[in-house]
Amino acid sequence: MVVSGPSGGGKSTLLRQLAARTLATQILARLPADAADRPVVEANNILKGDLSPDAYRAQLARPEGALVHYDIVFIHSHGLRRYEDDPALAPLETAEAPCVIFVKPDADTLQRQFADRAAQHRRAKSAASRLWAKTVRLPLRRLAATLRGRRVPSTCALYREPHWLAATCYPLWEEYLRRLAQRRPQTRILVVTPAAAPDGKPGFRLEDDSVANSPPPTA
Repeated sequence: MVVSGPSGGGKSTLLRQLAARTLATQILARLPADAADRPVVEANNILKGDLSPDAYRAQLARPEGALVHYDIVFIHSHGLRRYEDDPALAPLETAEAPCVIFVKPDADTLQRQFADRAAQHRRAKSAASRLWAKTVRLPLRRLAATLRGRRVPSTCALYREPHWLAATCYPLWEEYLRRLAQRRPQTRILVVTPAAAPDGKPGFRLEDDSVANSPPPTA
């Protein structure tokens, strides 16, 4: 089961609400019964170099299952051109019945949420950690990609490009999901958008009615 979407789009919030079982009933009804109890695996740590593909597969193979947290912007800031080239998605190609939640905010909502999250991260990190990322980790990553002939813009730079989200990122991810569904006919795709709950707190709304009318997955 994969929770996907752009950086700052609300994936972590959705996972927290899933764990607390406070997601909209319409969404919870479409998920495996044990989804809220599954541990979260950070799929993008593979491209970061913090997690090996073998260790990643071992986490997914645990008896209790796992929730995969997947940032769809990550391949663009790491020089990959296709989602099929990301080893984090390889397990979907052999899964019996993949379940993918696509958190899909509009551009204005995403910009606001991304800016808020970036500010929180900056406050949480030490000065040494920020300096290391700026002067060592990011330059090395970009150098490695440049040597491979790839462009590696930052997420901030991508979000500043007019219409990039709607014209490039979302269409590429949606096309990948269509190809996945063709290869794995039991694939379940739920498209949700951020929507304030009645109490004013962040919430989510299920947008894909065709998914809502199909039976829930068993795994």
